[in-house]
Amino acid sequence: MVSLTPLRYHADLPMPQLAKRSCMCLCALATLALLSVASTRAQPPAVTLQVRVFDGVDEVTADSEVTAYVTDDRTSALVATFASESHSLELQPGIYDLQITMDGIDDTASVKWYKHLWIQHYPDELAGHLEVLNLQAVFGALLVRPPAEWLDNGRPWHVGAFLTEGEGRSGFEPVESEDLRLFILPAGHYDLRARHGARELTREAVEVPAGRTCLIHLIP
Repeated sequence: MVSLTPLRYHADLPMPQLAKRSCMCLCALATLALLSVASTRAQPPAVTLQVRVFDGVDEVTADSEVTAYVTDDRTSALVATFASESHSLELQPGIYDLQITMDGIDDTASVKWYKHLWIQHYPDELAGHLEVLNLQAVFGALLVRPPAEWLDNGRPWHVGAFLTEGEGRSGFEPVESEDLRLFILPAGHYDLRARHGARELTREAVEVPAGRTCLIHLIP
């Protein structure tokens, strides 16, 4: 006669509790697997940060050095490379502090910080992310992009900035005549008036914050 020995279970746990414990173990293993996959997942694409530096309305980009730090972390410095008309470097999207160093006379140097700048991919920026920094705290920067069709036929277009409710309504001109027009302005609110042949577009009360770069896309 063959003796059948029953399977052995944990002496202190009935069958339903054993099943529950096994399920919990499987869930824990699945969670660990997901975390492992997430940790090895590719980082988001880097942002090409471009930095231009002004002292009031005078550009001093070529005379400055730009170093980026993750906000409130001074252990790793990322030094920008100057090429053409701006400093540039590749950054992961995030919040950064930028250090601007200017060489002075007698081997002295002045340092200015621009803190908590949010660097990321913006849908209305075609190439990299441009930050225009000013050594004078009362100034900000305004970038104006025209409608795409204004750039297709090669005809020139013009845009002026007028201080909202300003006396005399004297206009400010961009500092350069590229496709993306750059204004260096005292902080305030401005009305924009753009013209392309017989067509005219306006934007009212555009805020230009001190120490920041504002991008406006003109839409017909």
